[in-house]
Amino acid sequence: MVIELNFLTVFIVAHNNLSGKTPERKFQFATFEQSNYEGNPLLCGLPLERSCTPTSAPPAIKPPVLDNRENNSWEAIFLWSFGGSFGVALLGIVAFLYLNSYYREMLFYFIGEHVPFLQFKG
Repeated sequence: MVIELNFLTVFIVAHNNLSGKTPERKFQFATFEQSNYEGNPLLCGLPLERSCTPTSAPPAIKPPVLDNRENNSWEAIFLWSFGGSFGVALLGIVAFLYLNSYYREMLFYFIGEHVPFLQFKG
């Protein structure tokens, strides 16, 4: 890590718009002064005067965690039930028309009269 460097002689990050906590004051970082960090108003910690611990910070509110597995399972259930219902309805209509010739003939007559591109020529 950078903190453990023992050959770092110059460390100036002045006016770089940095934020957060300054590095721990160990090894070479213990020798750097406040002037090395000037121009970064959002930095905190030693050797700066600004403390990193907030005096009256409101408690952090965590956003609710959405369980994607649960959402995916409901989506899968919905899709399978919708597809199954559609298939059963389609098979029911086909079976009804197959078993009842009167309605089957009426359907073909209606299609032949009212749908011009499907007219039966014969």
